[in-house]
Amino acid sequence: MSLRTSPEAVKWLKQFDATDLSLAEQLLESLVLIPSSRFQRELIHLVDHFRATCPGRIALYAARKADTPYFEDKRSSPQRVEPGIEIGSEGQIAQIITNLSRLDSRFLDHPPIGVLRRFRCHDIVLLDDVVGSGQRIEGFLSQFLAIDTFRSWRSFGWVKFHVVAFAVSHSGEERIKSFLSNRKSHPRCKGVEFHYVQRLPPSTRPWTEQQESDLRALCRVYGQRGGISPQDREGHQRSMSTLVFEHGCPNNAPGILWEKTRRWKPLFPDRAIPPGLLVCFDEELSQGIYATPFEELIKADTSQVRRAIGQAGVDFLLVLSAIAKKLRQLNDIADATGLSTRTVWRMVQLARACDLLNAANILTEMGRSELQCARRLGNLPDEPPALQDDAYFPSSLRAAKRTS
Repeated sequence: MSLRTSPEAVKWLKQFDATDLSLAEQLLESLVLIPSSRFQRELIHLVDHFRATCPGRIALYAARKADTPYFEDKRSSPQRVEPGIEIGSEGQIAQIITNLSRLDSRFLDHPPIGVLRRFRCHDIVLLDDVVGSGQRIEGFLSQFLAIDTFRSWRSFGWVKFHVVAFAVSHSGEERIKSFLSNRKSHPRCKGVEFHYVQRLPPSTRPWTEQQESDLRALCRVYGQRGGISPQDREGHQRSMSTLVFEHGCPNNAPGILWEKTRRWKPLFPDRAIPPGLLVCFDEELSQGIYATPFEELIKADTSQVRRAIGQAGVDFLLVLSAIAKKLRQLNDIADATGLSTRTVWRMVQLARACDLLNAANILTEMGRSELQCARRLGNLPDEPPALQDDAYFPSSLRAAKRTS
């Protein structure tokens, strides 16, 4: 059953005028429903790669709003959820962290400061579902940096923060980076790395500029009519997010979807998912999950790359094409191609195993040859605008030469 045809959605749509019904249906159809199983799987895979890149213990924390001191002392583990308030995504993320720590002792489950010191832990990983404005992560980092011990370790370059989330916005990432850069007290201070499945908003959101303008107007008009808070009508920070998780609807989605008032009945009351809509999350999305036969094909004979078909082959060649444009960082490649960082990481690892890339993410001679063959045979996928070569326009002109 699709979301739009569900009984709950039919009731929700009855609140709109007939002239606005098609727009409201378009908003529903653009929602990306993330099942809990996919959410857990993606975050687990993002965290799992730290085992290969970090030599020591890795501290895992579920990011949350902390109104009370997070580290009450150096020996007691911090509380996973804030006492006396509703449990949000941090509850499900805390369960993910518990399972990871049980499977591998290198992962530390919300360790206190004393445990970090004993194991000389250098990598602090903060997990969240969505980093929109960056306000929650910034506040959570403040809890760490309020401790003299953490500030000292960071000033010596002994600890590094990582943010792992399903979706991260550019503005949220820049806000957190700016927050940490303003607190640097020594050149050895390390910044923060981001690991995510997709950007927010997703580059694949099926809206034209005019459609987005119309949908924003719809959210404002019916938000005002329904008595929804002005700051929530287009979602927190006007995000207009289309992501909806099975464990709850984020507050950066339009308020007409989740804010309940006396004059408005939302589809996801108070950001909760009604039982009747859970069936809409049953269909698992396969983006980013690649079958073993493709990997075996590539590893067995790299000449088969030029004949690779299917989404996995397209993504593999797209990553090689981005690297040929001198993109080296995983996040930069992900942003340019529209792929998830996890997908890019897997494709990079596969390309290295086939000697198509070296350790510095530079195409080898074999890698360049494979890319050229794919281009000649017409197998190279269409490049997104971020990878297309811009036309050259000189910024200045030489002075005219004097002729006699």
